[in-house]
Amino acid sequence: MFVLAVRGLVVSATAVAAVVAMVWNLNQPDDGPVSLGTLLQNVAKADTVRLEIVRNGQTENVWAKRTDMRIDRADGTYAIALGPKLWEIDEKANRATVSVSPYYNGDRPGLSPLALLGVDIGDRSGEAAKRLLQSQPFGQIQRDGATLDRYEVQCDSSSGPI
Repeated sequence: MFVLAVRGLVVSATAVAAVVAMVWNLNQPDDGPVSLGTLLQNVAKADTVRLEIVRNGQTENVWAKRTDMRIDRADGTYAIALGPKLWEIDEKANRATVSVSPYYNGDRPGLSPLALLGVDIGDRSGEAAKRLLQSQPFGQIQRDGATLDRYEVQCDSSSGPI
């Protein structure tokens, strides 16, 4: 099982890189630097993933197994994805909303960490996507006793600069 505890992430390519780098470094031999795209592919292939994402001081806990996922949000709401469907649940308001899940894409297998962080790079064949996915480690950080690769890249996406 892939286990992650990532604190202080923001919605950016750097944030997803930290998450993915942790998954990679905890579960792969040290074969030298790899591209961010390779790391994202390995997250997509993982049987299970556990993430803790902090945005603006608010923590979300994510558990994913193949095409199923649960996100517990700081405000008490949660989301459940079962393949292509996503249920947003607010028990306090007694409301559940069903939509298409952005976290799993029929074109690509597995979880999309970029979508989970709200990053949309649009057409993956575009220049922005290529720069993001081909980026190499910028440096390393220490987190919970592990050495993690850090990726930084700035490029435009369909949702603005990332």
